Amino acid sequence: MKPWTRFLGIGLQLTGAILMGFFVGYWLDKKLGTQPWCMLAGAALGMAAGFYNFIKESLEE
Repeated sequence: MKPWTRFLGIGLQLTGAILMGFFVGYWLDKKLGTQPWCMLAGAALGMAAGFYNFIKESLEE
């Protein structure tokens, strides 16, 4: 596997985690009527999970 493909995958995972958290929070906001709090919390949790995975994968050899 080429090195750049590994980092492309890590970047896509980071983006996917943030977007998934955002859209789950958006859906919860629509369901509960709590705009924008669940969306912000979901995006923050997705960002934290994505960066955790990004750092973990970046430090592996």
